[in-house]
Amino acid sequence: MPLELDSDDGALRLFSVASRIEGPADVTLDSLHLETFLPADDDSRARLRSRRQWE
Repeated sequence: MPLELDSDDGALRLFSVASRIEGPADVTLDSLHLETFLPADDDSRARLRSRRQWE
């Protein structure tokens, strides 16, 4: 699913990847849903990298 956010540096274009863990051995992880947002283009990737505080 595409997502576009306005930032001080310009638009950030992201897409999401969703996954679900089924049937783990640990009951606390049962039906765990994970969603990750990744940069959709090179400009967004560069803007996000420039905001990193660690390297």
